[in-house]
Amino acid sequence: MKNFFAPVRKVLCPYCLYENQFRQPIDRCQKCEQKLDAEYLENFHDHQPFFTQIIGWSQVGKTVYLQSLTYALMKMGRIWKRVYAFAPLTDKTLEYVQNVRTYIHEGRLPLPTQMTIQEAYIMQLSGMERWNSRTFVLRDVAGEVFTKLEFPINYTPYLLRVPTTLLMVSLSDLRNDKKRGMEDLINSYIHTIMEHDRNYKRQTRNVVVVLSKADKIINELPDNLRSYLADDPVAAMIDSKAPGKPIDSPQMQAYMIRLAQISGVIEEGGGNIAGGL
Repeated sequence: MKNFFAPVRKVLCPYCLYENQFRQPIDRCQKCEQKLDAEYLENFHDHQPFFTQIIGWSQVGKTVYLQSLTYALMKMGRIWKRVYAFAPLTDKTLEYVQNVRTYIHEGRLPLPTQMTIQEAYIMQLSGMERWNSRTFVLRDVAGEVFTKLEFPINYTPYLLRVPTTLLMVSLSDLRNDKKRGMEDLINSYIHTIMEHDRNYKRQTRNVVVVLSKADKIINELPDNLRSYLADDPVAAMIDSKAPGKPIDSPQMQAYMIRLAQISGVIEEGGGNIAGGL
């Protein structure tokens, strides 16, 4: 007897991370009822989403970081020549793209993130060297959310379930802030996870510490870090007015190895670099 049932499809909601299972087409999440973008649904398995949450105090550079990342993703077509394309899948993400063009043209910084529950940033990336096609999904959050021991989960809906969290601190601010240390933010992150997820040990979590505002203490950094900040080949190529040169997968791999080496330098000398955390 033939099976006339359609196969079950599984798609993670980019807003609440619920796993939707369905045979017939859907246009909304079965749990939170948020409308799901048709392109996100159609390309889910070919563009596996990478979810991340960003946390950090006010004015450490979270919004600038996301704007800068958006700018880089917009410009990577200069060096990823084959079929690379970026596509914002929400109005909020499109707004980021448009704001980046405005800020770059006018030479000004973006406004601080407002103290509201932020919409998801969803950027579909096709044809990347080394990573092929993915969908990058992130939520920006106002820094005021992170001042207490326990983070309010309604403002950080990804925090408990995402595999990767970006924890951002400002190098120069740490030098001048006699009240807070980076360990406070890390402890609050751990406390929040343990308070709200009793099975937290079942999931491997990655915390990527992002150090910002290094330009303000550039003369105090080790020579190899100053050299890296002054001579990043990818940044130079996407900013250059000259025609871009294609980067293939082996070159991208070599670049990632260099980033890992720099990360190791920062990790080994973290206390000195940040002025004693």
